[in-house]
Amino acid sequence: MRPNPSRPISIRCESPWRSERSTYDEEIAVEVPAGRHRIRVDNFGNDWVAVAKYTFAGCKVLDRPNVLVCGMKTQGLAMLWIQNRESCWYHHGQGKVGDVGAFALDVVGLPHGPHRVEWWETWKGAVARTEPAEVRGGKLTLRVPPLASDVAVKIRPAP
Repeated sequence: MRPNPSRPISIRCESPWRSERSTYDEEIAVEVPAGRHRIRVDNFGNDWVAVAKYTFAGCKVLDRPNVLVCGMKTQGLAMLWIQNRESCWYHHGQGKVGDVGAFALDVVGLPHGPHRVEWWETWKGAVARTEPAEVRGGKLTLRVPPLASDVAVKIRPAP
């Protein structure tokens, strides 16, 4: 199957309506041209779908830091929690938590202009540092330092 870059690939699996679970045991191969792509799989059907696995061959998988990022924002405040995924009570007790190296994190949807970023040390419940930042085009790039456990971040428009 050759994709048309101007529209998504659509694969439809249909069978007569049956009250029991339908199982499709087939491999569907899709050629993707060279270059950077984001592959999205949607289920537009009327019920659940379970996919046992996706296999990508002949491609480079981009490595991401082993972190969990949660966030929320209001009109005047954005808050993030960034956690090293290895950081939990069990791993800390075993001494098996390695640092996640420094990385960049883009925060989108913020108002254009100067902002103030507070980095919170969550285990102490105190501000570790405050720095100015600039949102351009609705995006703020944070430089996250090496992370042994977790950090909270408050982002507010500068006064």
